[in-house]
Amino acid sequence: LNIPEPSTLLINRYYTREFFSDLSMVLGSDGVIALRVTSSENYTEGIVSNYTASIYHTVKAVFGQVVVTPGTENFIFASNGTSSVSDNPGTLVARYEASGVEPKKLGMIFKSLYPRDNTRFIKNALENREAGTVRINTDETPIACLYFNKVIGWYGESNLAAFLGIFENVNLTFLALIILGFFFLRMGYLWRNKKPHANRKVLRFHTLLSVFSAGMAGLALELVILYTFQNY
Repeated sequence: LNIPEPSTLLINRYYTREFFSDLSMVLGSDGVIALRVTSSENYTEGIVSNYTASIYHTVKAVFGQVVVTPGTENFIFASNGTSSVSDNPGTLVARYEASGVEPKKLGMIFKSLYPRDNTRFIKNALENREAGTVRINTDETPIACLYFNKVIGWYGESNLAAFLGIFENVNLTFLALIILGFFFLRMGYLWRNKKPHANRKVLRFHTLLSVFSAGMAGLALELVILYTFQNY
């Protein structure tokens, strides 16, 4: 998958469970997909790991065999074939030499790409994430896009990561209940004050509230249209 990382909802479509499911249906039994994600050599907690783990487990939700190269960038190879992908340097060297590609000595590079301790470290770090901390990236829940933009903010030492973290744990049901609560409070106020226009201050407040509500509704509609356009 020679594409950028999921910085937008549009690109995120190529990192979702639905997209990987489509790929698995058109691949042969021994077909392999490969993709690259930003990671860290030794950092396995927090922002970077959440992003890497989300992509890894999304791929694994579709493909039976998944291997990852360690390093500041993780290359993920996945297949439904039982012998298509491997992180064993000896196996990869033998395959390279059997292919007849020259120079044959170049096959030794696999030992540096898959050092035993580092390979085991990154695999265990991704596999043994605490239950509930890994979220699968889907069309309806583009969590990888959020995680990657948090990584950008973290590397840039900006407040973007903290700001985006607010949206990560938003409970839509709770948010809807709050909005409904304000709505009923507002309706109760209007019912008790049947002639709010009699007071100019009250009338001014109602006017500003109406303009604010209409503006926020318009912004929300634009976000929904953008999300729908980019994600489907």
